[in-house]
Amino acid sequence: MSPKCPKCNSGMSLREAKKGKFAGQKFWGCDNFPKCRGIVNYDNDVTNNKNNSSSNFSNNSDSNGKSKVKSIVWKDYKSRSAWLSEYTSIGSLPSFASYYFEEEELEVKKTISQTLLLYKKDRKRNSEPDSDFLCSILIKFLQRGLLPLCTAKTEKSIIEKYGLDNSLQKNTNDDSDLSYSLTSRHINLKLKNAIINQFNNKIDFKLDSEFKFNTNTDTSLFDSEIEQKFINELIPNYFGKDAAHWFLPQVNLDDLLSSHSFENPGKRRIDFLFCHPSIKPIAIEIDGSEHKDKPEIDKQRDELLKSCDIETIRIPNREIENGKGNNLDKLTSSCDEIFNKEYKIDEETAILAKSIKEITLLSKLQYSIVKAIKFGWLNHNEDWIINIKGLDNSSISAIKDILEILESLNIIYDIKFYPKNLVIENDSGLFFYDLSSKKEIKIKKKQIRRFNFINYNYY
Repeated sequence: MSPKCPKCNSGMSLREAKKGKFAGQKFWGCDNFPKCRGIVNYDNDVTNNKNNSSSNFSNNSDSNGKSKVKSIVWKDYKSRSAWLSEYTSIGSLPSFASYYFEEEELEVKKTISQTLLLYKKDRKRNSEPDSDFLCSILIKFLQRGLLPLCTAKTEKSIIEKYGLDNSLQKNTNDDSDLSYSLTSRHINLKLKNAIINQFNNKIDFKLDSEFKFNTNTDTSLFDSEIEQKFINELIPNYFGKDAAHWFLPQVNLDDLLSSHSFENPGKRRIDFLFCHPSIKPIAIEIDGSEHKDKPEIDKQRDELLKSCDIETIRIPNREIENGKGNNLDKLTSSCDEIFNKEYKIDEETAILAKSIKEITLLSKLQYSIVKAIKFGWLNHNEDWIINIKGLDNSSISAIKDILEILESLNIIYDIKFYPKNLVIENDSGLFFYDLSSKKEIKIKKKQIRRFNFINYNYY
């Protein structure tokens, strides 16, 4: 347990002296720093610990001696100036793929479901009791498990779009059973690589200007120009222009340890964490000359990460400056296959993987719409205009399903919450959705006025 600050009674975090005669030693610092400079000595000095380097941590292990992994809340190291972020798990599967995911394919499940949503900070939120209540039910429905089944119209539209009729069969002759299964069971064995390959396709990495190294701001993601050069120059040169998406800067080391039940609250950080669904994570430390004076501390950190099944690669500054070296070669040998390996996937499996990817994107769209209702951006008896980039007419089916659920909840709970008019703009054009006939009609922009809209972008 962390102590209370002796000056202001606030919480305290474990820190490490960077310079002076106490450099390398730990102490408890007030969370209100710099307003409050209260400190408490930390008795267990790591440089004096000659025994097990993990002895300062409490660890819960399973019967095989492996630490149990638990989920942690992911937090931004630096916040965007104009945006609020939400990290959540939201995704879904079509019924024809659910059998495959009954097995322990946790990395694939996380690849599909882990999601970042961004909301504009300056957009006002005005929730109402009825919309709050409905959204609480809808959110629970969409997040009922790590990868629940997708909604019915969504699956049907994807089957039609990708021409999957020949690859699927109805599970029963019962008309009330809407589920399908794959006609060829061998496809299951290839699907994992095909799905990961689909989600690996990303746009070229571009660092936001507000995150660039700058000693005059507090929004920089990096502690030095060397770290920025690593992510901006070396990674694209070694692995491709999109590879930097997988290298996460300034990851909280103590949060990672906490996820493996090593309880030691603090704010230590890893320079970069390479996190990719195809291999185990790799911690990357960019080491300057100051690391020569504290090898025991580095050794302790590396051993703790190793106990969490995370390898550490330490790259000296000079290798970053020269663009070559033994430690960079070690990183290359660990990651090169991920970015340069070409999976041999037959056309049928590739199409199935594309359909699964699109279905999970549609569930993220549905979640975004529910959040817009919750925040008061889409209101009862108002015109809803929803702009969607990165998806075509399958998005209309996903929205139809949300409207049907809303209708049912209105009846069950005697609530009135429904749009007055609905216009959907997607990659296929602009559509007016007739709420009475439940059919969409393609229109031109001059035919509508924009009252209320949300944007959902996928790149």
